[in-house]
Amino acid sequence: MQQWLDALVEWSQSVGVWAVPVFIGAYVLGTVLFIPGSLLTIAVGFVFGLGLGSVTASLGSVAGASCAFAIGRALGRQRVERWLHGRERFGRLDGALGEQGFAVVFWSRLTPAIPFNLFSYFLGVTRVTFRDFLFASWVGMLPGTILYVALGAGARSFADAVSGSKEPSPLQTTLLVVGIVATLALTVLLTRIARRSLATLEAPEESSEARPPEN
Repeated sequence: MQQWLDALVEWSQSVGVWAVPVFIGAYVLGTVLFIPGSLLTIAVGFVFGLGLGSVTASLGSVAGASCAFAIGRALGRQRVERWLHGRERFGRLDGALGEQGFAVVFWSRLTPAIPFNLFSYFLGVTRVTFRDFLFASWVGMLPGTILYVALGAGARSFADAVSGSKEPSPLQTTLLVVGIVATLALTVLLTRIARRSLATLEAPEESSEARPPEN
């Protein structure tokens, strides 16, 4: 991976902005194949700088996540729906997840505890809409994207950018705190979704038990 990125960075510096679609394609390929995108984002920042680098990395990461979501939806959603048939408890949970899709995706993109690539596939098999997934992913991934691009843009060489030898900047520390808060918020949100879906399932059962028998 490191050798491939070194070659890509060297080639990109010779062609300038024409390398933008190549990097976007690399994001798509990397996301689908479960390749971590942090080093690629640092490389984008080193080659293009903070402005164009942030735009390129944002477009590439969203495009890659959308492709993984689409693959999960095309290959797995029908199988999940067949499995949910007759399993009302899980069906209601799936429906509740779809209703809170934007919030679930947004907080998951801010937390470092959830694998980016795998979670994109997982969301594809749920009832989360593509619109919620797309916009929540874009907004939620933007802070981390800008951070990694800034690391690359401020480095004297690509090797220095990926070595991680510098002390954490205030921005890195802030985003780490945000990631911890997002992890807690996501945990609370998913717990509430599960409780509400189970409560709606148990409510009809309780009302039917309390109803007096008909003569």
